Amino acid sequence: MPGWRGPFLFPLSQKVLPMIDHTYLQKGLLATARSHQAGSMAGHLGASVLAGYYLGEDYPDLPKAVIEGIQGELQRIIQGEEALWTSIGKTGIGARELFAAAGDSEFFGSPQGDPEDMVLALSHHGQHLKQSGHNTIFAALALRALKDHPELATQKIIQGLKRLMQQFDQAAPGRGYFGKAQGWLTGNQIKLDASQKRTPFISMDQAIQEVMELFAREVIHRRRGFGGWFHLINHTAALQSLHHMGWESQCQLGLKTLQQHLEYYLALPDLTDELGSLQRASVDPRQSAYWQGSHRQSSQWSGWLTHRIKTMYGFYQLRESLDEDRLRQACDHAFLYLMA
Repeated sequence: MPGWRGPFLFPLSQKVLPMIDHTYLQKGLLATARSHQAGSMAGHLGASVLAGYYLGEDYPDLPKAVIEGIQGELQRIIQGEEALWTSIGKTGIGARELFAAAGDSEFFGSPQGDPEDMVLALSHHGQHLKQSGHNTIFAALALRALKDHPELATQKIIQGLKRLMQQFDQAAPGRGYFGKAQGWLTGNQIKLDASQKRTPFISMDQAIQEVMELFAREVIHRRRGFGGWFHLINHTAALQSLHHMGWESQCQLGLKTLQQHLEYYLALPDLTDELGSLQRASVDPRQSAYWQGSHRQSSQWSGWLTHRIKTMYGFYQLRESLDEDRLRQACDHAFLYLMA
């Protein structure tokens, strides 16, 4: 769908100048295409920069301080402040190497490639949840960049993205924490009973509605694992993006993985007694005051530098699809638990 702009805030024919520098789009795509060199989880870094770029493009009317705050976070990611996604001691590659400009001509100067090659690699995962939906989340952000800017879809870029998808081929569904007695279990170790199974989604619209209703109701329960609501929101938004961009068969496969994702997550116990109650941000991140406060580090979440940016992008994309003011307001309230 040429000209698609995320949550359809603007007419498809309208040219929108992004408020975050266009170089972040190229940097995010390049780092995502290189990330297989550092391991599949290194995809967090480039994907987050892509998400931050698109926040600026989709919402150009955000206050200047908010845009500057987001761009500042992208710089922190590029400079390697969140090092848990790479193991430079093992691979010699960290965030700085993934975003380094030295190989730009190699990647963006090669002949044109076909994004369908990447989609095919993603489709090999079928209806099986992989690493809490990381594969789909990374793929959808990269595919939007390629769809919006076909000149960036070179053979080297496509090859790198395809190799990233292939690193998920044998991945587990993810893992969840069941408290001190049981500890962490992978999805392959968890046996769900009939009461924990969910009715399959029949459409993307239904999936968005159910996920957001559950989010508003369940976010207060402190579960740990399967990426939490950060990943459930981003997984849902990634499928919505694939749907809007025309990869409907991949979206339909993904609805089954989203169903599995919810089943695993909701099977986790509420660990409020062990971990403490969740805190909630007092200011909406769409307001300047949020970025002028002390929100450089989370009070309760790990991997927050990359996850916050991606989840802002995913959440506001899904929010635009909700018809009820009541549910939008409830989700806005719930979202502040992820922003603290």
